[in-house]
Formats: sequence, C-alpha cells, structure tokens
Amino acid sequence: MRRRIRALAAVMRMIPGVVLRRQLTAEIPERNREQVLSQIARLSPRQVARLMREAASAGPPGPIEAPTLVLCGARDAANIPFAEALAETLPDARLELVPGAGHIANLDNPPEFTRLVEDFLNA
Repeated sequence: MRRRIRALAAVMRMIPGVVLRRQLTAEIPERNREQVLSQIARLSPRQVARLMREAASAGPPGPIEAPTLVLCGARDAANIPFAEALAETLPDARLELVPGAGHIANLDNPPEFTRLVEDFLNA
C-alpha cells in the first residue's frame, strides 16, 4: 500500500497544478467543491506529493486500545484496502463503508455518515 501511495505521489509531482486540483476535487459534491478548491489552491503538486508521502509513512502515534470506528466511502476504491488494513490492525476496531460515498464520505452522504457515527457512539 505504502509503495503505491509513494508511486502515486511521484506522478503527482509532474502534473500541472490546475489539472491536479481538478483531479483532487473531481468527486467532491458540487456544493462543497469551491470551498475545497480554495483550501488547496496554494498547494503545488510538489507539496501534495510530499503530503502523500508523509501520510504513507505515518502510523498511529501510539497503541490505540479504545474501540475505534474506521469509516470509508463505499466508492472510495483507492482507500478501502487501507481502511480494511487499519481495522484489522487495531484490537477493537470496526470498519463501516458509507453507502454511496466516495473519498469524502461525510460530504457525499452526510446522513448515513452521521448515522454510522451515532450508532458507534451509542453502542
């Protein structure tokens, strides 16, 4: 997984900024796209690549022993394997896929995302 992210980060460095921003926001719901674009507008492809490499090599800051909910959008094919691996690694984790959601599950399907979080907190 980490190799795949590092390889993708290397490719990201070569993509023109305008194209990169369009790709990064392609699956964001239209109502949120402008806000996200304004937040990433200053990021260069090099900076995005660095952030991806850092994320790929990061792990939890320490052992996580509390019950953990791992959420991932059901349409987020790139990140489902990471979410599955994380849930398998943690001793008391539960993986839930948010139906109809992509990479930004809380924006793609807010009601279902919220329901899953509330169910977890109320369990």
